[in-house]
Amino acid sequence: MGHDLERLGRVLERIGHRVCGTATGDLAATRRARRGPEARLLAAITRALHRLGYQVERQAVGAYRIHGRWIRYGIPGQPDLLIRKSGCPDIYLEVKTARGRLSPAQRHRHAQLRRLGATVYVVRSVEEAVAAVTGRRRA
Repeated sequence: MGHDLERLGRVLERIGHRVCGTATGDLAATRRARRGPEARLLAAITRALHRLGYQVERQAVGAYRIHGRWIRYGIPGQPDLLIRKSGCPDIYLEVKTARGRLSPAQRHRHAQLRRLGATVYVVRSVEEAVAAVTGRRRA
């Protein structure tokens, strides 16, 4: 039983879920930061927006293998971050590096969200993310 809970905790940590109100995303963000420039940018944006008082939720999408089966989670193309602050509309951020491109699934999902009235930005730096969230950049 204890081993199963430990394994579940590691899986949830990997996909950035909150467990018992504690953000496991911080540890997961640290681990992702070792993986590449986009992950480091995601972590830097998250820290900057937290300092400004925003709640930042990682919108994880992917798959992992457990006991020989693939488990998929999230909605394909979902933006990387959901930004929330009391009294402000929710904002989605797709984080890309300078040369990063949107996949067809991302373009489709962003269009769906915009049709539903959501604000979605593609950002390539911490400065762009802060400007988007604080209203100094148009969608």
